Amino acid sequence: TDDADYLFVMMGSFATKAREAVDRLREEGWAVGLVRPRLLRPLPAAHLQLLLANRKGVAVIDQNISMGMGGVLHSELASVLYGRNDAPPVLASFIGGLGGRDISTEEFFEMAEMVRQAADTGVTPPPRLLYTKTELREVRKLQVIAQVERQQLGETDD
Repeated sequence: TDDADYLFVMMGSFATKAREAVDRLREEGWAVGLVRPRLLRPLPAAHLQLLLANRKGVAVIDQNISMGMGGVLHSELASVLYGRNDAPPVLASFIGGLGGRDISTEEFFEMAEMVRQAADTGVTPPPRLLYTKTELREVRKLQVIAQVERQQLGETDD
């Protein structure tokens, strides 16, 4: 982790998957690492500030959603890093593993690439839910059904 330009930060059992992905990414020449805080409260703020200082980008993977804010750990880290000169320019929020869903090694590769692109462009992506194309199709179907029901109930002007 000391030599990493990019970090994954996550809590819980999926960190084992992240470790496997970090090993594979490193085999492919990526300077990545993993930080796994053991506590959310009290958050080890000073330690995390030190670990995340001067990185090019950080991907925070949460297994929860704080509505409108991404995940809870991401919100806490954003608060801890706010205003620091040595804060990473990219602190990207990813939410995965909801409902018992797995996070694949390929998804870790995608997250790493997104964070690297964000660091290159200076544009941090909005919080992103991790799901497959099939799951996305199902979500979109549900959104269409919900919109039709809202129209039938007269809740929209569409």
